[in-house]
Amino acid sequence: MTTATLIGLIIAICSFILLFVARHQIYAVFVRHKKLVKYFFLYGVLVFIYSFFIAGSYGQWRYLFTVYLPTLILPFFIIIGGNKDAVQVVIRFLLYVGLPLSVILYFSEIGGMNDFSHYVGFLYLFLLLSPFLLPFKRVFLYALILVSVLSNIDNRSNILNFSVVLLVILAVHLFERKTLRRTFGFLRAFFLFAPLVLLLLGISGLFNVFKFGDTFSEVFSFSYKENETLLTRDTRTGIFKDALSAIDDRDAYLFGISAAGVYKTELVDVNDDYFDSLKGGRMGNEVGILEYLLRGGLIYVVLTFLLYFYASGLAIRRSNNIICMAIGVFIAFRWFFLFIESQPTLNLVNLADFMMIGICLSPALRTMNDKEIRIFIRQAFRFNMSKKRSRRLVTENFQ
Repeated sequence: MTTATLIGLIIAICSFILLFVARHQIYAVFVRHKKLVKYFFLYGVLVFIYSFFIAGSYGQWRYLFTVYLPTLILPFFIIIGGNKDAVQVVIRFLLYVGLPLSVILYFSEIGGMNDFSHYVGFLYLFLLLSPFLLPFKRVFLYALILVSVLSNIDNRSNILNFSVVLLVILAVHLFERKTLRRTFGFLRAFFLFAPLVLLLLGISGLFNVFKFGDTFSEVFSFSYKENETLLTRDTRTGIFKDALSAIDDRDAYLFGISAAGVYKTELVDVNDDYFDSLKGGRMGNEVGILEYLLRGGLIYVVLTFLLYFYASGLAIRRSNNIICMAIGVFIAFRWFFLFIESQPTLNLVNLADFMMIGICLSPALRTMNDKEIRIFIRQAFRFNMSKKRSRRLVTENFQ
């Protein structure tokens, strides 16, 4: 179990404990498409049961229990995201416990500097809420972005995610609501369907988007820590070939090869450093959509797509506030990003993603107007609020 997964597990367990102590109805589902969320979770359980009978080696058992099993917690954060009171509790916990813990881990260098972006993965959610925060708190969040990016400038995925969030926030400030809804609707359609088209083009051999950056290799190359860093280098074509070949060889398109499945990789042929560890095959995949495909086949992929499809659609088309609209377009982008990276493991990035899906599916949060959501967000980010003021805010805005 990696340090990032361990921290995600600790944060998840502590969140459930806090919600239980606070007597929030965490088991009550306040989201649209309840059956879809249930089917997504139950199919994940079926994948675990099937994988339990497939696993035979220590490595397979270890991967199944330390990597895959903790991910079954993720759908419960959709339920948390659908409960407006639970959202406030978790945000406050992440802000005043999760964030200091992340900083401590960063300076102690536990797990390596590259893990810092995983420790503060919930910053994507915080930044999407930032337009309605007080100015000094916005400045604080932007400073954390700078630290997260500079902690490892070679982490292209972190830079890309923050860039998209900042562009979404810029659009929120620049466009009027009608234009914003249309713009986000167009971007949603692009993010949802472009990767499917590009994947088909890549499989057919007509166009490989991962090779497109070779044209600009000299432009996006720079020196960092005495190493030459190429931001456009292709690190995904071989990974796609390995996974799709494994699926094709076993004719496992529908159900996958299980969460404990082992498959051959070309990495042992192109890089001697991988020979000893991967000569017997590999488990898991860095690319999120391939991980779902390997674990549970096209069924798992379709269920995942429907979650992102319905969540982003409801948030953009049926929200009365710009914050839910912004979260909706970012969720659509996170589906797009599943074709690049975003391995579905238990870490704070994925916890925040599933919580944002819950927010998008929550009628209570989507029906708030901008004034109500502003008060809601500032209440969530307030460290110490008197019970009297808290009750007044709830009475005025949420009943």
